[in-house]
Amino acid sequence: MGLLTEVRSSCAQIAADARYVRIDLDALGDLQGTLDLATPAPGLDPGCHYLEGEPGEVADYLLALDAINFGSAGSRCWRSVWSRDAR
Repeated sequence: MGLLTEVRSSCAQIAADARYVRIDLDALGDLQGTLDLATPAPGLDPGCHYLEGEPGEVADYLLALDAINFGSAGSRCWRSVWSRDAR
């Protein structure tokens, strides 16, 4: 199984098992024709991100930044889910 196929399969399983969130497939169909595909993809800002180092150093920086961003938001989110389940 290819990586993207595995990711899609895992996401589908997570969505199917979700207890508090549902994906509205009809709404996705309605949204499909409204996306502006001419909008450029977001990129990294050299003024805000460390990009001028060796490729490995830049990768380390971006991985650490993502971990901090994910962890800081995720900890608040999961704390509220755990407390709600504990009630």
